[in-house]
Amino acid sequence: MATGWTPTPTVATLLSALLPGLGQLCCRRWGRGAAFMAGAIGVDAGLDVTASMMAFVRTGVIPSPRGQFLGGALIVAGLAVWSMLDARRTAINRP
Repeated sequence: MATGWTPTPTVATLLSALLPGLGQLCCRRWGRGAAFMAGAIGVDAGLDVTASMMAFVRTGVIPSPRGQFLGGALIVAGLAVWSMLDARRTAINRP
């Protein structure tokens, strides 16, 4: 039986909002947390989402190729929302 601090659903959700998978790791669901984190980092690195987003914020112009930028941003946003919902459910159902 695990002892120690147990995160509330709100804390787990907010941690996953900061970095997908962090809320799951906080709930001691190592595999789930690592999968969400690897997915978010992999999509970000593969589609260059962060650099494109920074260029967009700096210049106000959507970087080329537009489909890669928009698609990558939507995938990362969807993965973040999924991670937040899963972290909340994981914290609620934790024994």
